[in-house]
Amino acid sequence: MSTTTPTTKRPFPALGECNYGSWADDMEAYLKTLDLWDVTDDPTAAPLPEDATNLTAEERKEVRDWEKRKGQASGQIWLAVEDGQKVHVKDVKNDPAKMWLKLKEVHVQQKSGTHFNAYDALLGLRKLEGESLASLMARADKAMQDIHALHPRDF
Repeated sequence: MSTTTPTTKRPFPALGECNYGSWADDMEAYLKTLDLWDVTDDPTAAPLPEDATNLTAEERKEVRDWEKRKGQASGQIWLAVEDGQKVHVKDVKNDPAKMWLKLKEVHVQQKSGTHFNAYDALLGLRKLEGESLASLMARADKAMQDIHALHPRDF
């Protein structure tokens, strides 16, 4: 697998306090375009040499490439998080899978207060003066995504 070095700026906002749902979808797609999603989503896919003490040249290259891609994915996630959110992943910033899980754990808390806030955001939607219906629908869709993220897959 070849890796691609990003030449353009990330095309979506950094993770803040209130945009985890859309950020996670955008970040996943972004990492996929850079061929870095597998090191984030499935750390068990790492190459496992048969004899770790006596690696062949090909095995060394595979391990080196995997570690390089892990570093690239970690860096992309770190750069896509606002400064105030970096505290959550500072201790695991060299492991993209752990970073991803930690951010999900922090932002998708299965607590009644979180559920209440998500429903309140949806039920409190109002068309703003001068706002297009398309924009209102986009905000409603985001609110629904936030609610779905807090529930089991079959909700």
